Amino acid sequence: MRRTINMLLSLLLIFSVAIAQDNTFDLRPVEVNSNGEITYQNFIYARTFADGKFMAESWYAHLPKYNEYSVGIGYNIANWGDYAVYSLAHYTIATDDNYVLPGIFILDINGKWTGSLWGVYYYPLSNAGVDQILIDPAEIQYNLTGPMSLGASGYFWKVQDADWVYKVGPKVSLADKYGATEIRATKWNEAGGGGWEYQLRRIIVF
Repeated sequence: MRRTINMLLSLLLIFSVAIAQDNTFDLRPVEVNSNGEITYQNFIYARTFADGKFMAESWYAHLPKYNEYSVGIGYNIANWGDYAVYSLAHYTIATDDNYVLPGIFILDINGKWTGSLWGVYYYPLSNAGVDQILIDPAEIQYNLTGPMSLGASGYFWKVQDADWVYKVGPKVSLADKYGATEIRATKWNEAGGGGWEYQLRRIIVF
């Protein structure tokens, strides 16, 4: 396991030094439920290069009793107006199994209305894992005035042969010269337990 993680980190370093140009940290250090318990953490690093045609991405995600380490690449397959569409391919080491993750990333950061959608399919590499679909986030926001934007965000997850589990709710974002700080409040559907969760998110672009 350690050898594989080191290999993934080395691959990301090669991307970073040799071919990358634009950098983004998408940091979600705290998501808590109504009882104050930490339920989710995610630390994402991405770099684009070749004028945004390619992207290298890595993340570490933590949930209670579950961890993921992932590295992957993206390719800009289409542009529609202000929207950029990337196809994704990731290799992920998780607590239960290793996975290959094909996916899609749609991003719009121009204009009053902005948003993004990031979704992947978890294909397990052994019988220990299970097929899954994850969309996190699906979000849209509107710039009210100056640095402040209001919007909505959602998290959607489906395990093979199970119902969709999702949480949706409002979010507020405050931009600055380094990126943006966001707070969102989302409510689970009945399959997810019905409770509220609150996430702090910091996006840094450099």
